[in-house]
Amino acid sequence: EWDGIDPTWVPIVPVTSRWDDKTGKSLTRTQLPLTPAWAITIHKSQGLTLNRAVIDLGQRDFSSGLSFVAISRVKKL
Repeated sequence: EWDGIDPTWVPIVPVTSRWDDKTGKSLTRTQLPLTPAWAITIHKSQGLTLNRAVIDLGQRDFSSGLSFVAISRVKKL
C-alpha cells in the first residue's frame, strides 16, 4: 500500500540483484523493472499470437466480435 500517492499513479520501485560471478567476485545490479511496450488496435492484432495483453474493452459499443478477437489473441488468460 502506498499512502499519500494518487491511486491513478503506478509506483516504479528499483530492484537490486546480487550474485557472484564465476571467479567469486560479488556483483550488484539495480534497475527499474520496466518493459518496453506499444499499443495496437484490435484490428491490427488479428492474426497475431500474444504472450500477454492489456485489453481495454471500455464502455463503447464494438462491432460484433471485436471483443472475441481481442481476447483470442492471447495464448493464456
